Amino acid sequence: MKPAYGFCLMAVFSVASPATSFLHNVKKSNAGAQNITKILNRLDKTYYILRGTYSSDESPMIRYSYYRFRCGKITISEGLSPTNFTALVSFENPRSTADVTAKYLLRAFSSKGMWPTRNFMAVYKYYPAPREHIFVDLMFLLLSDYETCALFGRQPSEECEIWYYGKPNKTWSPVGKTVCDDFRPMCANKKIGTVSQQKMGIVSRPEVRI
Repeated sequence: MKPAYGFCLMAVFSVASPATSFLHNVKKSNAGAQNITKILNRLDKTYYILRGTYSSDESPMIRYSYYRFRCGKITISEGLSPTNFTALVSFENPRSTADVTAKYLLRAFSSKGMWPTRNFMAVYKYYPAPREHIFVDLMFLLLSDYETCALFGRQPSEECEIWYYGKPNKTWSPVGKTVCDDFRPMCANKKIGTVSQQKMGIVSRPEVRI
């Protein structure tokens, strides 16, 4: 029997109450200890996006109809200011042996009256000047121990995803349970559904920039 968690697996959740944003289910007492810049300011750090509430065909960030968001990872590449960072998001290209990599701008900010710390980031598809960056999504940090994982929520899609600090070893290698794997307290209107999977090893792959 294969382990419950593995590299290139994306857990799919269904929305139990679409009319109720899971933002209202977050405990503010927990949010006070969270600061998204502690994750973004680790330059050259790669996080592995192994679990989430969306299918590999419907990533809120990667919106290319002919790509599936599998084996996703995000590397913080540059700090432009204390609140602005660039990141490279890579994922599997089913039509090639090369991974697909896209560059993004991440802008961290706080929301008065909702969170006491800088807990949000606006995500933009990055383009060199003079072309303007394109807004993609709003993300917010729900929970992180800053050692093993970070649990993020998204708006307006109302999805969740986990960034893992450690790199999986091989295909079907179990991902050690972390505090972020307990979805229910933070994403109360989501429930575990099916698992989409594809057997892949951890290999060195060339990249194609988009």
